[in-house]
Amino acid sequence: MPFASSSGLYDANAGRLDRVIQWLSDKSPVNDGHNKFKSFRRLPTEIRMKIWKLAMPGERIFEPGFKTQVRLPDYWEGGKWKDEKNQAPDPPTMTLRKKFKPPSLRAVCRESRQVSNEIGGFKFGLMGGIRHGFWFNYNSDIVFLGHDMVHKASFLDLRGVRILAFSQHAFKTKKRCHVIFELIITRVTQCRVVEFHLQHLQGVAADNAKRYELTDNHEIGRFRSAGSNTSQLMKWGEFHGALNRAWDDYVTAKGYANIRKPRFVGFDMV
Repeated sequence: MPFASSSGLYDANAGRLDRVIQWLSDKSPVNDGHNKFKSFRRLPTEIRMKIWKLAMPGERIFEPGFKTQVRLPDYWEGGKWKDEKNQAPDPPTMTLRKKFKPPSLRAVCRESRQVSNEIGGFKFGLMGGIRHGFWFNYNSDIVFLGHDMVHKASFLDLRGVRILAFSQHAFKTKKRCHVIFELIITRVTQCRVVEFHLQHLQGVAADNAKRYELTDNHEIGRFRSAGSNTSQLMKWGEFHGALNRAWDDYVTAKGYANIRKPRFVGFDMV
């Protein structure tokens, strides 16, 4: 998957998806008769499956969070509302900053649905399950964890997630880096890529953001995570090297074995 991209953050695959949907329109339940390609079903099965996979949405950023829960009183007694003690709390109510509709290709045919189930699944639903969840592409979609969510990750189902993203603030100190390393090693065991987001945007600005891969000479701010007692103004190249060394040192110190190191990639969010 190409990481260097200047495409829209949430619509990176929109143009490709539209073209493929048009190209495959003879497989749609509704055919308007304008499609010019009539040989899709005669292609080898493995080619058709690859085309379906390429057509599925991806490279979208999912930002999970939790709604504030208000505990209500349980019963009325003696002119007052009272609470039952020792209640078992429900899991926190999850929300996403931006919600994505399921891919329309799932409804095209049995083959397209099979592909969508192979490369993705529903996540971030009610009680952390799949009900009322959102389709997530395990191969290319991204889970961004804000600073507060890093410490609440135990409430998230991150199984199958291969790309995690954090803002630059999550890497400011060695201790913060260690929290991320431990999260990946123990809870997101299939993580293959960790994205460093410089100037991660919020709200409406994030919907229109573009991301550009950082170069080695790109200044990224002051950090103490390289092991120094004082913060240093660092460039991505030297910080990237320090981050890899910090991972190696952490894995060795903890005695972890057969741990696959994720690839660290930096992006400027504009």
